[in-house]
Amino acid sequence: MDLEKARKIQAPAPPPAVPSPSSGPVRGRKRGVAGIPKIPFVGQKWPFVHCNIPFVCPFVGQTLPLVGRRRAAGFSLYELMVTLAVGAILLALAAPNLSDFVKNNRITTTTNDLLAAIRLTRSETLKRGNPVILCRSGNPTAATPTCGGTAKTYTSGWIIYENLNSDLAYNAGTDVLVSVHPAVGGGVEITSNSWGNNYLHFAADGTLDEGGLPAYAVCDDRGEAYGRIIVVALTGRARAFPTTTTGATTCTPGDNQSP
Repeated sequence: MDLEKARKIQAPAPPPAVPSPSSGPVRGRKRGVAGIPKIPFVGQKWPFVHCNIPFVCPFVGQTLPLVGRRRAAGFSLYELMVTLAVGAILLALAAPNLSDFVKNNRITTTTNDLLAAIRLTRSETLKRGNPVILCRSGNPTAATPTCGGTAKTYTSGWIIYENLNSDLAYNAGTDVLVSVHPAVGGGVEITSNSWGNNYLHFAADGTLDEGGLPAYAVCDDRGEAYGRIIVVALTGRARAFPTTTTGATTCTPGDNQSP
């Protein structure tokens, strides 16, 4: 008796009866497939959602069109050595031209500096009404510079001053220092003829106050072929020319130098 009761208790309850398609509709619910009640949007297929997507998605795990499988790009040792060799050859060819370019630029810069100093001396003479003098100096950057240095050589620099007592020499106590220029570097040298040896000065009207034409040659270790010569005319106008056009055969201008 107890065994039969236990079996009845453990036996599962039978499933509820499912109404057949022929039976009437269930009140309050929509009828689903094969008589199963249909609840809106529950367990159904939405358009374009989940089951409507193709099983194989495009470009997922596939080879993309127009995208090839390439190994990592880079330079090989052979390509690198060839590139370095070509670069070394080009550098060797360009080095002499670069050296000439630097030297030419130094000569041009120095020539322009001296030419500007001569023109400044003339313009200050016209403006101040007193003699303004340019002279070579061995110590142009000193606290009290002086005229001097090596004869016919302006490589060590020069000074420009207003000479108030008209004795040509620079006197720190009475004269007015207008401008100074330090020594010239880079292997450039400046030499003058006898008329430009010590001093250069102009008259009150701007004309040259010298017995001849001062001339200054600007050269380097390549000689007169690459040099420049500055010649001051009697009118006081200073101009620069290539050394070869003046007929000079050295970088030392002559006393009768003319453009």
